Amino acid sequence: DLNPALKRIGWDPPKVMNAAIMWALVSPEWMEALDGWIGIEQALGDHDPDDVERNPNWLGLLERYERRFGNRPHTTMTALLYDQGRVAAEAIANAPVETGAGIAEGIERIKMAPSTLGGPRTYIGFGAEDHRGYRG
Repeated sequence: DLNPALKRIGWDPPKVMNAAIMWALVSPEWMEALDGWIGIEQALGDHDPDDVERNPNWLGLLERYERRFGNRPHTTMTALLYDQGRVAAEAIANAPVETGAGIAEGIERIKMAPSTLGGPRTYIGFGAEDHRGYRG
């Protein structure tokens, strides 16, 4: 946790981090540890109907979720975990054989899968030497 160290030395710089900030939702302690930080890799906006940067995959997930459960989970983790589940299912479906190596090959066959997390042009893709996942 950097916040106490920064406070101790009296320095309050802009605090920016990657998608790892999503894990702050796991517990109140983690939320407090990341208080004041800005996450730059996720966009979820469904709050403004005139926002042209809305991700239609995220909006579709929210609508389906609301029909089934009666509420709209406005959390980055919802989109992230949905995408991770889709990648796992597609990796198994793409696997030539159901072993660890086969599923790894199945993941590497995923190319340009629409992403729920991120902006409307974000997609998920992998390759033999590229395990990054999110792009765009």
